[in-house]
Amino acid sequence: MRNGRWTAMLACALLLAAPSAALAQAAAPPPNIAASRALTQEMIGIYETVCLTATLRGEAVPDLVARVLGTAAAPLPADQLRGNQAVRETAGWLVTGLHGRYRLNTLEPAAQCGLVGEGVDHDAFLAGAAGIMGRADTLMPGWLPRGAPERSGGPRPFGTLSYLGATFVRRDAPPPAPQRVLSIVASAAQRTDGRPDTGVLSVSVREEAAR
Repeated sequence: MRNGRWTAMLACALLLAAPSAALAQAAAPPPNIAASRALTQEMIGIYETVCLTATLRGEAVPDLVARVLGTAAAPLPADQLRGNQAVRETAGWLVTGLHGRYRLNTLEPAAQCGLVGEGVDHDAFLAGAAGIMGRADTLMPGWLPRGAPERSGGPRPFGTLSYLGATFVRRDAPPPAPQRVLSIVASAAQRTDGRPDTGVLSVSVREEAAR
């Protein structure tokens, strides 16, 4: 597993580990299939509009949040931001959509932007993430996939956790200039503990020495 993808997976794990109290309360019972699919579609749309767009344009996430989401995004106070030795949240918002509430975050290292939602449809969520990865030519012009998306996962105390990740590269200048590397990671928790299924989407970009 490459370092950038591993860092993004750690960020997903951080966001999955302890969803904010407001987010957990907002999705108390598992929703029905139609509701969970609507929530999933809305979450993926917010991710594309905010996280992916900000990363591709090099735009500050807070500026894009304010312009695109407006009052639907409530900033989280500093004492609600989380972190560990590997990753830390640098800013966060609780986003109120038409179908659910979502926690949007910026994280370090690797200038990550992530979105977490409870009540997703597990399979539709991973399919939606795969759809983003498969449309790089239209969503991310100039970025080339570094191999096919990779899926991993396994059992957890709360159920099953699945990861899907893809890496894209862009060399803006010939060697020996650094190569820009973009990673997209989705994680979906299919829960058996009575809580709604949880999904996390993150994107990060870094530079590495040209090969």
